[in-house]
Amino acid sequence: MTIQSLAWALEQTLPAKPKLVLIALADCANGNGCCFFEPHSIAKVASTSIGGLWAYLAALERNELVSKTVRKTKHGEKRDYWLAFTRDPGKPWTSGVDETAEPQDNDAGDDLRSPEYQEFLRNNAA
Repeated sequence: MTIQSLAWALEQTLPAKPKLVLIALADCANGNGCCFFEPHSIAKVASTSIGGLWAYLAALERNELVSKTVRKTKHGEKRDYWLAFTRDPGKPWTSGVDETAEPQDNDAGDDLRSPEYQEFLRNNAA
């Protein structure tokens, strides 16, 4: 974590839930803005479900607050998320989902059937 990453995340203008995800990512970022995290940890810090996390990550990427790179590993694929420090903080937020509505959780705590998660899958199909 760097103070610069957190300061940058805090100055961005966006709805509360995706901002919590962005702040949690910033807390896991190195000095270059690469975020090293476990999804369950970020979801817990941001008070969202795993399905909600993926939807908010997709919205953050769509709004150019984070970028994602996919690389091959011997165990499959690894997605790296990078904070977009060069983004204009005054750039308006646009959304394809309602960030004020928490995705519904199933009993396991991960709603993989939520519309937000399904949208994430459609937008990020490899």
